[in-house]
Amino acid sequence: MNALTRRETTRRVNAQTRRVALIWMLTAVVHAAAGSAHVLAQQRKRDGKQASGRSEPPRVILGRGVDGLPPGVVEMRAAIIAAIETGDVAELKGAMDLNELPPEVGASAGVDPIAHLRSLSADGTGKSVLEALQVLLDGTWAAIPGGRDAENNRIYVWPQFAEVGVEKPSAAEAAALVDLVGAQEAAEIGQAKRYRGWRLSIGADGVWHMFTRVGF
Repeated sequence: MNALTRRETTRRVNAQTRRVALIWMLTAVVHAAAGSAHVLAQQRKRDGKQASGRSEPPRVILGRGVDGLPPGVVEMRAAIIAAIETGDVAELKGAMDLNELPPEVGASAGVDPIAHLRSLSADGTGKSVLEALQVLLDGTWAAIPGGRDAENNRIYVWPQFAEVGVEKPSAAEAAALVDLVGAQEAAEIGQAKRYRGWRLSIGADGVWHMFTRVGF
């Protein structure tokens, strides 16, 4: 065998050796990836089982009065009630000013919230609006999820019927609805199976979000 033939033979052997080594490395990588994927899948399965065993907080929490309300909501509620007790709807501005922005009251753009609430009262003074507010805040509420913040992730809504419905009220709930809107209106709401009336909401951090009439 001459020198040229030996070199060619050596070249071919080296090439074959490199191909075998490359195939072996690729096979090892594939097996390693498959093993990692299997481990990850098993870990996810275990995590899922653990998560399913945890007790999740209820989506809706019901209450009445101040029991169960966080401090921020208690403070805003107290500020609103203090304004109600003056008998002057303009005093609600003090509670509204505790927000960075005034709550939504259904007023058109550029209309003062207090002026709008006065306009909703039959006598133009806003006293009936204050009376409705008092009845709301003395009654039942529903706390619903309202964000991703673990500390302040609920919105507190008055009355509870604005969130949980009125399809099959208990005796206590039916009585609360009558207290809220009167017997005739409660009967009509029961037939419609949908709440209509005032709705107020305050965030867990004490921000007054809304006070509007819904369902009309």
